[in-house]
Order: sequence, then C-alpha cells, then structure tokens
Amino acid sequence: MISIQSYGVAFPTLRLSAQAYRDAWGTCSAKGLRRKAFCAFDEDPLTLAIAAARAAMAGGQAEAGHVGALFVGATTWPYEEKPAAATIVTAVLGTAAVRTVELRGSRQAGLQALLAATDYVMAHPDHLALAVAVDAPSAPADAPYEHALAAGAAAFVVGSRPAIARITGDAAVTVETFGSRFRRHGEAHIHDLELRVDDDAKSLNALAAVLPNGGAARLATGGSNEFAARAAKQLGGEPDGLWPDLGDTGAAGACIALAHSLDVATVGERILALAVGGGATAVTLDVTAPAARPAGVMDALRAGRDVDYLSYLKHKRVIGAKGAFA
Repeated sequence: MISIQSYGVAFPTLRLSAQAYRDAWGTCSAKGLRRKAFCAFDEDPLTLAIAAARAAMAGGQAEAGHVGALFVGATTWPYEEKPAAATIVTAVLGTAAVRTVELRGSRQAGLQALLAATDYVMAHPDHLALAVAVDAPSAPADAPYEHALAAGAAAFVVGSRPAIARITGDAAVTVETFGSRFRRHGEAHIHDLELRVDDDAKSLNALAAVLPNGGAARLATGGSNEFAARAAKQLGGEPDGLWPDLGDTGAAGACIALAHSLDVATVGERILALAVGGGATAVTLDVTAPAARPAGVMDALRAGRDVDYLSYLKHKRVIGAKGAFA
C-alpha cells in the first residue's frame, strides 16, 4: 500500500486578471480565465518548489531524515545545467543522503515525478519519497497563448503506511506531436505554430483506449474547462474546475488539481489525475482519510495581490529598467 502521506501547494504572490488583458489587448485569449498567479521579479519555479515542499513536509510532520529520494517534475528552471533538486534538498531536507531525479520535457513531468516517488517507496518501503511538481511557462508577450500561462507548485510526501490516499494504479501513452507547445534548447519561451492540430486530443484518445471509463468520482487535470469536459466524457469523473482561477501551470497543473481534489474529496472516493503533453499519464487514487488541511488550494489561489498589465510586464522583465517593479 503506497499512499500520499501529506501534501502542500505554493503560488506566487501576484495575480493578473483576464480583464487586464482585455483592457490592454481588447481581448483575453484564455477562454474562461478569471485570474492567474504569476511570478514577481524575485520569484521563480525554484522558490515555489521549496515553498510547496516545506508545506508538504510540515503537513504530515514527516521527519526529513526519513526522506530517501526527491523527484521533481518541471519544464522551466533557472538553470539549464545545475541541479535544482540539490537546492530543494538543502533548503527543505537538510541532509545529503537523498537520491534526486529531475524530470522535464512535457506537462506530464509533474505527475511522472509522483509515479517515480511511488516506485521508489515500493522498492524502499522503510523510506519516504518527496515528489514536487512546479512550473512557470512563458511565451512572447504578443502571443495569444501567453494569456493563460501561470505559475504554481504542488508537493507530495509518499510512503508505505496508510494515510490520506492510496495510489491504486496508473497508465501512460506516448504520442508524437508537431507544431504545438515546444521550446527549443536555449530559448526562454514556449512556441506554438498554431496549426489547428489538437495534439492533446490525440493523447487523450490514446489514453482512453487503454484506461477504462468509470470508477473515478473526481477528475484532476488542471486543464482548461474545454479539455476537462472532454476528458470527463471519455474517462469519467467530475472535473476539478480550477482553470478559471489557475490558468496554465504546465507540469504542475495536474498535481495542483490533485491537491485540490484531495482537499474536497470524501473518504472512499476515487480520484483520477491526468496530465497530457506528448502523450498522457494517468494516476488513480482512493481517498482513505480526510486531508485535515487548514487552508486549501482554492484559498491559496484566491489570495495574492492583483496588479495591472503594465506592472505585469515589468515583473516579467518585458519592459522597464532593472529594478523598476511595482
């Protein structure tokens, strides 16, 4: 029995509304978005990962010395070469005796990190594993798909004793994609050739062929309302409904949605967590105990300070002199 012992989330301090895009551009291309969290000039995926990991460790009173491995999933890091996981270990666990693995390359990376943590605990039942999903994807300011891009992190302590939710199964498919959601080596921004090819639909269809419909009460995708509704129709479960307040958090999206589902699920319910991007990864969990968290994902999302679009561009370092931030 491999279970999630505790979990936590972290979001940046600043928020931008869909109305700010409409005021600046005349439209907001992120359908259904109300508000998103984004990194201020002194925040990045690494600071978010550390905050989420600390929250997860504190949530279950886990002893740092019992954590034998850290698995991190992200597509954006401050460094191309320098292990971000080492910084997280130093800041959160305080011991060098930790195996670290970083997964990158697609929005599946966060959920893949959770599965890697599960595999580790199966092989080392006397240890805990820490899984962190974090991201802050960015795009050119004049690209319509930039409007949805947000930032956030979720972390899970995984162990072999019964706790909040038991991990009961998983499935994965790999699908070649072309023209949508890619970032070349050395580039800061993702690109989309906008060829009107729905690569996510290909991944979802392939997954539906190997993952039977039914059985899950809740569906955690972190995806747009349109995608979540399509996934629910094919795979079952009530969509998490986070998109309007979450936006696109890349590799962190499915895991943030999973944390929200754990916040609100009742004992006995099954959750299906789903991440897509060059294929799809799915994880099923059965809730076995109340989460007992003082503040949930929605509370954290609705917190934060709203800024205008000009301030947003300054914090994103698109305009303005160095240090000129609102």
